[in-house]
Amino acid sequence: MKHVIPHVRQFPASPDLAPYVHRFMYGISEHPGELRIPPTGGVFLSYVVGSPLIVHFNARVYDRKPSLFLGGQLYKERPVLRSTGRFELLGAELTPTGYYKLFHQPAHRLTDSIADLSEIHRDAATQFEGHLKGTEGVADTIAHFERALRQLASTATRAPIVEAIVDDIHVC
Repeated sequence: MKHVIPHVRQFPASPDLAPYVHRFMYGISEHPGELRIPPTGGVFLSYVVGSPLIVHFNARVYDRKPSLFLGGQLYKERPVLRSTGRFELLGAELTPTGYYKLFHQPAHRLTDSIADLSEIHRDAATQFEGHLKGTEGVADTIAHFERALRQLASTATRAPIVEAIVDDIHVC
């Protein structure tokens, strides 16, 4: 089966989510798609809107097909996301401290891998699923995704020392 490269667009996050989210990325193709994920340094929280995705890593395949998943920082891997039908995916690129603040856990266990959100953060997955049901179009999906992120942010953890170091690095 031939896969096409989806058209990818970027959208800014709302200013109130800036401590947690850098941007949203949205990929779409009406046909089966294949998207190689470049390293950005960020953890992605992604929502599969279209056909289920299979993730191909260097030496393994993740074929569990979750609708909500976390993709960790990439170090040695350059995964490829493949769909067998319509490709549509929304990803929120989290800030360097965003995952820790929103999910109250360090992100190192996600490096070079993905995890089904419902398996590692069941309550958060339930929140997102409730907000995302019935959304139509990218703007509506992002708006509802942001509502779920705000709900997580209401109990966010602070990391003042790490945040100060990250701010210093960004200035350089």
